[in-house]
Amino acid sequence: MINMKIQDILKGYNIMMDCVPLSITEPGYAYLNACDTGIWVITFNYKHLDVERDFVTIQQIIDVFENNSSYYKTSKEKYEKELPEILSILKKQDPTTKIYFI
Repeated sequence: MINMKIQDILKGYNIMMDCVPLSITEPGYAYLNACDTGIWVITFNYKHLDVERDFVTIQQIIDVFENNSSYYKTSKEKYEKELPEILSILKKQDPTTKIYFI
């Protein structure tokens, strides 16, 4: 079995995704940073009971984008354009597919 990465699904988007211990109660968050290339940073909280240290599911990524994503002020236009595109791509996938932090 191939360990899928987020870049395998969201080709053409600059994505960084990791799982670290966080002090927030949410399973994770996503934000579009302010640099010119517009990198999406997705961080999962492995202290959360629903998050594994090695992988998350497509559905968990969707949930983070829909419920806990933001942007820097200078990235608003790009955020409003790319977020629906990213969600559309993710929602076409099997929601139980595991995406690994590699």
